[in-house]
Amino acid sequence: MTDQEEPPTKRVKTGHVRQYYDIQRRSERTSRKFRTKAQVYDVTLHRFDESYEFTSQLFNDMVDQLYDKCHVRSNDQVRFSIQHPELDFGIHIPFDQALNIRGETLLEEIEKVAQSNQAFRIHDGDTQLEITHIEMPQGSGRMPFKATDLSQLVNLKRSLVRIDNSTESMCLARSIVVGRCKANQNSTPEWKTRWNMIRQSKKNLQTLEAKTLLSQVALVCINPVV
Repeated sequence: MTDQEEPPTKRVKTGHVRQYYDIQRRSERTSRKFRTKAQVYDVTLHRFDESYEFTSQLFNDMVDQLYDKCHVRSNDQVRFSIQHPELDFGIHIPFDQALNIRGETLLEEIEKVAQSNQAFRIHDGDTQLEITHIEMPQGSGRMPFKATDLSQLVNLKRSLVRIDNSTESMCLARSIVVGRCKANQNSTPEWKTRWNMIRQSKKNLQTLEAKTLLSQVALVCINPVV
């Protein structure tokens, strides 16, 4: 080897790197509504005095291990938080797809802070990391809804009540009395009978209560609609 040649780069063995950090799961939460699962893991770094190359390999291996433990897929969302006694607010890498956050990503953010904070040393054994992983749902989701007009939508969606007032102008009053009945929902047979009656515009109950409501606020129904 000549004087101009640099010595070959020696890669640290994976087993040796993993002696310098511990991983522990803190919590796991599942959202049935959004079909997602969130996991939080804590990492504690031990004291080490090695080269930048070692630190880079350590962080890359640490992130790979976290992704393996969390079963992270490339499109899942992850974020990292780095805490140290010399950091007032910590270092935070916001949520992004896992494929965009590697060990080098964390080191780049650490270097930015270390340049202006000489007391912050990543290898002194006081650094802790936190990863939050959100497992994104797979597949195309629900079947797309296709409706040619509003009437078709109302007929297909059982959660909607159609107000038919083609011969007068009490649509608002009718909607209010129907909504008020729904708001007072209970499990009694009386309420179910009342609900089945009032949600149908052709039934007298909806018409009578709409007129009563208008009279209570001194309004007059215009009939027919012009």
